[in-house]
Amino acid sequence: MAKTLVVALLALLVSHSASASLLFKGVINPRFYSEEIAFFATDDFNSHEPYSLIVHLHGFRRQLEKFDDVLAEFQFDGMLKASGSRQTVLLVPSSRGKCDDFNATFTGKAEFELFLTMIAQKMKIFSTVNFPRSFAISGHSGAYKSIAEILTHSSDRITKVALFDATYGSTEKFSQFILRH
Repeated sequence: MAKTLVVALLALLVSHSASASLLFKGVINPRFYSEEIAFFATDDFNSHEPYSLIVHLHGFRRQLEKFDDVLAEFQFDGMLKASGSRQTVLLVPSSRGKCDDFNATFTGKAEFELFLTMIAQKMKIFSTVNFPRSFAISGHSGAYKSIAEILTHSSDRITKVALFDATYGSTEKFSQFILRH
């Protein structure tokens, strides 16, 4: 069910037709964010053209479950392909447990902006154009807490939000975002 909802999210966020592949998976800056981050891009990705960005925060990661298990279970490359997106990068950072790394890292504007700067630096390897100023964000399950904090501090950069089985609280922060946009 969650996979179907995430596919629906991607289809809503960007439209057209293409396939997708993994650009990068690894740790970028262990001093700031020690978990792996996966970058998927549509196969039509042109490094010289502007691109759309979607940041997806996965939900609860079971004990002993590896990030590769999460990527295999949710098949983000397949979802990006099924969405019909073109010229799009899907960023999926990993987090342990109940989104512990998200909750510890994305606590304020400075922290999330530093995360985006780190991502932008890595994207320079894959793209000659500037990192997108705005982006879409999605999340599943326990990621709602981190997304609520991100919306509180960085909502001027976020154009779309999609939550899947992820409204267990912080509804006032989501309501404020909706009213501002």
